[in-house]
Amino acid sequence: GVLAPAGTPPQEATLPAPTRIPATRDLAGLLTVPVRIAGDTTPIPSVFDTGAGLSVATTTTAARLGLRVLPDSVDVGTITSGMARAALGVAPRLTVGPVELRNVVFL
Repeated sequence: GVLAPAGTPPQEATLPAPTRIPATRDLAGLLTVPVRIAGDTTPIPSVFDTGAGLSVATTTTAARLGLRVLPDSVDVGTITSGMARAALGVAPRLTVGPVELRNVVFL
């Protein structure tokens, strides 16, 4: 299941049927989708990584988008095979095209 830190409601999704999410490729060829957080009217082109267990946002982006930063942190592996501590944040509402997600946990 999806990580839900203590005191955080589980992640939920609402998918209209049928669902199509508009996607494009960025300059690196990565698949990007329009994401809106907490009803923001300006979509953020975001990399859609089907292999990722969690979404990732920088501390600056999390603050700008109003993500709730949790007191919890987790150890995550790095590209150099090391470990780093990462804070957890929650987006109360996030939309990806026509799909609405609630209580989305971020690193």
